[in-house]
Amino acid sequence: MDFSGVDLDAAERIEFIFRRGPTSTSPLIKRCSWPGEAAREEGGSRILVPWTEAETWLVPGDGTFYLDTRITLQGVRDQPATNLVALQMARTLFEPAEGADDP
Repeated sequence: MDFSGVDLDAAERIEFIFRRGPTSTSPLIKRCSWPGEAAREEGGSRILVPWTEAETWLVPGDGTFYLDTRITLQGVRDQPATNLVALQMARTLFEPAEGADDP
C-alpha cells in the first residue's frame, strides 16, 4: 500500500482489513497491521502486506474484494470512520501457466 503524502512517522498503527464484500459485516479474508505482520519499506512511503496462497483463495472468484484501512495517529484516539475501497486481484498470479509442469 502506498502512503505517499502521509507522514507515516505520525502513525501509531495502521490496520488493514480485507473483506469479501463492501460492508464492515462482510466475511473477513485477512486482517493485519503495521507495525506487526505488515512491513514498511525502509525510509519509504509503502507498507507491504504479505499474502499466503491460502489467503488469496479466499478472494471471490471475480477477483474483487474490499479494504478497510484504519489509521491511528500517535496521541489521537478519536479517529473518523472510513469507507471500504474495492480492490481487484488477478487470479492468474496463483494458477500454473498453461502447458507448464505442476510443481
